[in-house]
Amino acid sequence: MNSKKSAHLAFESVFVAIATFILSLAVVNAHQGMTATSSEYRPIQQQLEMLSTREVEAVEEQVQEEPTQQSEAEQQPVEETETVDDQPVEETEEEPTEETAAISNPSSVVVKPGDTLGSIASQHNTTFKRLYDANPQIVDPDIINPGQVITIPSPDEKLTERTLPAKKAPAVAVEKVETKVIKPAAVPAKKASTTTSSNASVWDKLAQCESSGNWSINTGNGYYGGLQFSLSSWQFVGGSGYPHQASKQEQINRAEKLLAIQGWGAWPACSAKLGLR
Repeated sequence: MNSKKSAHLAFESVFVAIATFILSLAVVNAHQGMTATSSEYRPIQQQLEMLSTREVEAVEEQVQEEPTQQSEAEQQPVEETETVDDQPVEETEEEPTEETAAISNPSSVVVKPGDTLGSIASQHNTTFKRLYDANPQIVDPDIINPGQVITIPSPDEKLTERTLPAKKAPAVAVEKVETKVIKPAAVPAKKASTTTSSNASVWDKLAQCESSGNWSINTGNGYYGGLQFSLSSWQFVGGSGYPHQASKQEQINRAEKLLAIQGWGAWPACSAKLGLR
């Protein structure tokens, strides 16, 4: 459309120029009082016609070239430019810190204040003994410290069996037992005759030595009940809660299991005193 409009404007310009030129000649001749003959005017007219013909041809050539250039421009493929939005954005993974790695790794836990080996075992659906076997750095299962790392074995993991250390009665506890036994000199004799008549088990005698026969005692030194279980030993043989909170018969049942595993060495002082080993 623009090319056609330009051609029309060019034609109009040519004709206006020719008309202006002829008009100028007529005015000049009229002013000078001269009348041009047809022979004099013909060369001028031919020149004007040649001039107009050339300009018209030039305009037509220009009009023909413009659509050709336009079609060539349309045929040229437009190169697609890649934008930043089309490019995939690489996701960067943050390297896990030691803290997040510890949280995401359930195969180990960090001991918190108040934790015991038994409580950690309950939280992770395993046993006290498997935790003890999986952590050779633990010498005494009754002693774990806050901040210590405990390895949690998988259910199908094969572990090397470790022997639990024999319970060592503290010197203070032994002195207490000896003092209580010596004080009531006549009482043991009466109890001996009573136990004989009632056919009391050896566990009553052992409890008498360990805790003066008090099955619900809690001395505060880490040993509980008539047979003075440590909490780890109690949990190891399947006991729940605290030993001194269980019944006498329950304490005896757990003691028989511990005896089958460790022998009378689990009660070193009193078993030796009673001649059990």
